[in-house]
Amino acid sequence: MGELKPEHSDENTNPVMASFEKCVTTPGFLNRFYEIFLVSHPAMPTMFSKTDFKTQINMLQQGLHMAMLYGQGIPYAVPAINRIQDSHSKKKLNVFPALYPYWIDSLMEAVAEFDPNLTPELEAQWREALKPALDHIKKGY
Repeated sequence: MGELKPEHSDENTNPVMASFEKCVTTPGFLNRFYEIFLVSHPAMPTMFSKTDFKTQINMLQQGLHMAMLYGQGIPYAVPAINRIQDSHSKKKLNVFPALYPYWIDSLMEAVAEFDPNLTPELEAQWREALKPALDHIKKGY
């Protein structure tokens, strides 16, 4: 007989994914992210001037989830991150690599507002979890 595993254990819970789920399932989180992000750098308003934010927010939620999975080495996230890399390239949306720190900082500011359990350690874990996907996307520029 195999070893029984507990149905739920705090030791088996990924704190970043728990925080992510808390944030993205709270109404207004992704809207708040864009409010913060759009004023984080002078280039942002122009870059998003023709954006349908309902569609954009949906894409962001999916992209964030895939970025989290990519950082965990989950193979089925690779095509999604490759599509983001392609769409953000110099030839398409022209999202220059220097803007990514504004993106992650804006995201973390929104997370801080929506996850009261965010600590400096958890924020560092969020950043580390998203780093592989962000690095991959930037390489496509």
